[in-house]
Amino acid sequence: TARYSCEIIVVDNHSADNSTEVVRQVRPDARVLENSENIGFGRACNLASENASGDYLLFLNPDAELDPLAIDYLVEAHRSRTGVGFAVPRLRFPSGVFQASCRKLPTISNMIFSRGSAFGRLFGRLGGGHSSYTLPDFAEITPVPAVAGTAALISRKCFVSHRGFDPRFFLFMEDTDLCARLGQSGYKHLFVPTAGAVTGVP
Repeated sequence: TARYSCEIIVVDNHSADNSTEVVRQVRPDARVLENSENIGFGRACNLASENASGDYLLFLNPDAELDPLAIDYLVEAHRSRTGVGFAVPRLRFPSGVFQASCRKLPTISNMIFSRGSAFGRLFGRLGGGHSSYTLPDFAEITPVPAVAGTAALISRKCFVSHRGFDPRFFLFMEDTDLCARLGQSGYKHLFVPTAGAVTGVP
């Protein structure tokens, strides 16, 4: 970032390789929390938040790389509006192709035709290549019902006051669940296209 100081907290869910050693070599300023077992995505993020001291939390998957100034753009979008829950960047695959990270809240109908379902694979390209569950690319900052936790910024106060991610979700849907709970409290989530990130990085 250009304007904000950051702390890096890496939670290792009992990996079987030399991940923690690599982190310490590449980023000696990072704080590494090593779990004795794989506790799942949501619980690991909650653990990181309990050890964080900043005003904002940025959850970032290990296969994601932020563009320069992405954090600045996310923080500024968050601060310039009231009642913001998550703010997320525009994700893309290493090829440069847009990757959907925003979605509607799940219903029976839109889950049947989601991109991961058989119906979604058969019919998902109808209507511009987007299923009725995931949302398309937007040119401007846009409020959305729910976001992926792949790269997601939220105020620490908001996250803690809503008890973070529900630990009953080991992996997947913990982000959607929290988005829904925040929405019930009147918060909105923002897609911020000026902030970018690449996911699926080897």
